[in-house]
Amino acid sequence: MPFAIHIMDKDECWPSGPVPADSLWKQEENLARPRFISRLQAFIKVSKEHNMLPHLRQSAEQMLTKAYEKWDDARPLDLYSAFQS
Repeated sequence: MPFAIHIMDKDECWPSGPVPADSLWKQEENLARPRFISRLQAFIKVSKEHNMLPHLRQSAEQMLTKAYEKWDDARPLDLYSAFQS
């Protein structure tokens, strides 16, 4: 969560490790906001499934709501390409 402050007003591209020259990986699409949203969604889902950390889940739900309000183009991560078909 510490990086959330940095992406509130402007999304950032995050670095990746080395990739092959013929890779389909697009560095410019490695944005922080989709990861932030996906991580919140994953935590909320697991918290509900196991009925644990209800107050932290509520905070995550509120953060997710605010992120969607603030970022009009907000979306979670796309499904990893190997699993799309």
